[in-house]
Amino acid sequence: IEAGKIQLNIQSVSPYQVIENSINAVATTAKEKSVRLDQHLETGLPQIKADPDKISWVLNNFLTNAIRYSPEESNVLVSATKTSDHISFSVTDHGPGIEQVYINRIFERYFQIPGRSDKKGSGIGLAICKEFIEAMGGKTWVKSQLGEGSTFGFDLNI
Repeated sequence: IEAGKIQLNIQSVSPYQVIENSINAVATTAKEKSVRLDQHLETGLPQIKADPDKISWVLNNFLTNAIRYSPEESNVLVSATKTSDHISFSVTDHGPGIEQVYINRIFERYFQIPGRSDKKGSGIGLAICKEFIEAMGGKTWVKSQLGEGSTFGFDLNI
């Protein structure tokens, strides 16, 4: 990634399979914290041309972060919807949310929100997510309200 040479294994990928694999990968972590993993998946989503390992890595990162910042006994929602030219994947939590002043920096390498007591990470996970998705021609995004949770997502062309 640092050298700008991300190796992609582009193939036809089922959005349903990617989401199922990612949910299975974090199920134990969610259960340990009593966080329920819910899904809202449109029916009839087409396959996409993408690297399934990279998409799974991104979804796993979003899910792991959502579980980490969610209160116990809450839920995390994984969604996939289709627009005219892309599929939008998203993960929504009910955690502390992100101050608007930091929204534009959240995908920067090594950036961590100041004052968060939980600084277990290195601040590169979301930057890697962005690089993976952009390497596949997509875009990452985040919506958040302080005190109301966050939605992290990415769009990939059909």
